[in-house]
Amino acid sequence: MMKLKKTLIATLSLSVLIAPTLTGAESNQVTKADSAPPIKTFDDIQGHWGGQHNIEYLIDVGSINGFPDGTFRPDEPITRASAVKMIVSELGLPLDNSDSVFPDVTDKFWAKPYINTGKTEAIIKGYPNGNFGPKDLLTRGELASILVRAYNINLRDKDKALRFPDVKYKYWAYDDINALDQFGAVKGGH
Repeated sequence: MMKLKKTLIATLSLSVLIAPTLTGAESNQVTKADSAPPIKTFDDIQGHWGGQHNIEYLIDVGSINGFPDGTFRPDEPITRASAVKMIVSELGLPLDNSDSVFPDVTDKFWAKPYINTGKTEAIIKGYPNGNFGPKDLLTRGELASILVRAYNINLRDKDKALRFPDVKYKYWAYDDINALDQFGAVKGGH
């Protein structure tokens, strides 16, 4: 349980760190860094408010690589594809290289095996229209939902109200955010 929590907190911290309040703008993040060996540290994470040690942990386990210019850019938003890549990599799941499971993810898209694996393992779902939106920016609600499914976290007390006033009871990811909060994996805003 301790390793799971450390891993979950590192993943969650990193994802929330690089996906603060998202606006829907395109991300300039380089998403395929698989061709180069992982960089062990980045100058732009030194003393960062989001937790330099969490980022370094994810580098060490091979979940993230950074940009070709040697930066990590911790304050930039993250795409749905990049988030799935990090989580599937961190979980050590075998990659599914079969045909794409979503019509908007081409077979040549760099993250297709990670997205296929995420779907096969029931970690991710697509949009109601059947697409995945790999280049869409990840929201905190989507992240909570993905993490709850990836780590099989259950809501402990369904009657306990969520302590974050900006998350309304009718919000689609309310229970997922509440489950992460009850698990001790979220803190709220920074």
